[in-house]
Amino acid sequence: MTFIRFGSGGRSYAFPGATLHASSDTFASLAPQTTPLPGLSGGFDFYGVGPAPAVVGQIQLSFTLVALTRSEMTAKRDAVRAMARWGVQRLWKQPTDPDDPERFCFARVASISMPEQHGGQTDLHQPVTVTFQAADPRWYSKENLWYLDGSLTLDGGRTVQGAAAVEVEDGDIITVTNAGTAPTPPRIQIEPVASGDWITEWFIGDPYVIGMEGLFIGEAPDAAVQGFGLRRLSEDGRVQSEWFWLGTVREGEQLIVDHAACRVRHESTAGSLNGYPDFYATAGFAFPPLEPGENRFQVFGTFLGKVRLTIDFLDGWI
Repeated sequence: MTFIRFGSGGRSYAFPGATLHASSDTFASLAPQTTPLPGLSGGFDFYGVGPAPAVVGQIQLSFTLVALTRSEMTAKRDAVRAMARWGVQRLWKQPTDPDDPERFCFARVASISMPEQHGGQTDLHQPVTVTFQAADPRWYSKENLWYLDGSLTLDGGRTVQGAAAVEVEDGDIITVTNAGTAPTPPRIQIEPVASGDWITEWFIGDPYVIGMEGLFIGEAPDAAVQGFGLRRLSEDGRVQSEWFWLGTVREGEQLIVDHAACRVRHESTAGSLNGYPDFYATAGFAFPPLEPGENRFQVFGTFLGKVRLTIDFLDGWI
C-alpha cells in the first residue's frame, strides 16, 4: 500500500512517495466485550457469535521532507502543519497492485510530529510522523470510479460508482455484490417508469402488426408507486430485514433511502420532503449495510407501471 494524498482542491497534500518510510492502520483492531462469570470457566461474550465492533480507526504515516535550502524546508513544514486545520477529508492510498482502484477513508489529522535535531541536519532532511483518526474505520473503492481534479468523485460520489439501474416489478429478486471485505452502506433510489411501448400515431391495417410487436395504442398511462418495500433475503430465502414505504411516488419523482445517513427523502414535484412519516421497518434493522459478497433483495409493493431501482454503493474494505 502507498499513501497518495490527503484532502482535495485547495486543501490537498500529496505525500512524498520516494521518502514514505512506513504506514499502518488499526482498521482490523476490534473491541470485544467478554466478562468473567463467578464460578465458571471462561466468560460471557456480549456479542455472541457475531464479530466485535471495530475501534476508532487510526492511520500513521512516517516520511521525510527533503529540501535544498532552509527556506524551502520552512515552506514544506508549513504545508504539512496546514493539514491540522482541514477537518475531515478523504485520505487516499493505492493498493499494492497499481492496477487496482485507489481506496479512501474519511479521516482527520490527530497529531503531527516533526522533531528538529540541530546536529542531525533536519534543516534539510526532516523526519515527519502524521497520525490520522477515522470515525468510520473502512476503506472505500469502486472499479471504474470517476474522479474530478484527481480526488473528488463525480456528483458527490452518489451516482457513478453504484450498481446500474434496473427496472423491477412486484416480487422480483435482485443480487448486489460488494466486492470488498467490509460491510458498506448503500443508497437506494426508487423511480416509477411507464411499462410497455405506446404509440399515438397509426394507420388502418396497423393494429394487427402493432399487436404482434407488443406495442400499445394511445397515451402511456402515468406511472406511480403506491407503496414500495424491500426485503433482504438470506441464501436459503429467509427474511433478514424488511422495510416498507406507504406513500406514493409519481412519475418524475424519486424516493431515496440513504443507509449511511439513516435518512428517507421523497423528492416530489413539490420539493424535497421528509419520507419518515410513511416509512416502517417491518423486520430487522431498516438500514442494514451490504455485506461482503452477494446480497439478495426482493422487491414488493403496488406499482402502476414498473420501478427503476438503483442501489448505489462503494465497495468496503478493512
